Amino acid sequence: MSTLLVNGDYGKVMASRLEDGDVARLALESGRWGLGLGAAPGGEGISRFGEALVCGRSAAVLPASSPDEPRTAGEALDSPYLAAFSFEEALCYYTPPGKDWSFSAVLRQMFNELSLCSDSPGMYGFCAAGTFWKLDVQALAAPPFLPNAPQDGGPINSPSNYPRFLRRRGGRGRFPFAAAGVFLKPSLLDLRAGAGLLERAFGPSLDPGRFHFHAHAALFDDDVPLLPADFHSPADLEDFAAAHLGDISSVEHVLPDCMVFDARFFLTPLYALAPFEG
Repeated sequence: MSTLLVNGDYGKVMASRLEDGDVARLALESGRWGLGLGAAPGGEGISRFGEALVCGRSAAVLPASSPDEPRTAGEALDSPYLAAFSFEEALCYYTPPGKDWSFSAVLRQMFNELSLCSDSPGMYGFCAAGTFWKLDVQALAAPPFLPNAPQDGGPINSPSNYPRFLRRRGGRGRFPFAAAGVFLKPSLLDLRAGAGLLERAFGPSLDPGRFHFHAHAALFDDDVPLLPADFHSPADLEDFAAAHLGDISSVEHVLPDCMVFDARFFLTPLYALAPFEG
């Protein structure tokens, strides 16, 4: 069964209490996808903390300390937080061209259709590739270390901590992307084992009746030929991401109002929640 793995304590990240001892190394198997707020491998540790997108055995990380220079990695990712999952069951959805498809609306439509299935687990992992026509994204602007702890005592993603800890970016145009994430409705899940995990990932005021998602995207240079119709499986998307790691311009956290022009989504049900220990 597909499983959500958690490496480290996401709560410490959002509370800006991250230390070197909190970083663990997680090797990714071939064909595994994931997302995370992570530090790049190579011995530099949490000094390069930033947004990360993991595609199979490849990773792209945008360090908070160098917002204009994404880093790429091979077989492993040193990460305070990494949600990883494999596509043992893959469903494909194609989003046709249009101008009224927010990222949140696309995921919610897929979720509503999947929820009609009697065996719906209530939580899904996905990977996707396509084109944004309107950006609404954010990434860390500074490593959330002890010396940089928010002065207001709140989490780094509170409005009062912009722009010191987070940078938000918008714009219109052609933005080829590859993304990975999770979406869920807590009321459909058995939360006895995973309630703490979900609250750390989606906020302490998790509303069981609401639709939630968390997604990261790698944005490519605008001359990258990205055609969603060419992707027939997660493996095709993984091969493309590996071939174009050098063409990544940034790695971002996708916000709900980011607008999708066209995309192909591959989904897998997540049946279990299991904390990573090691």
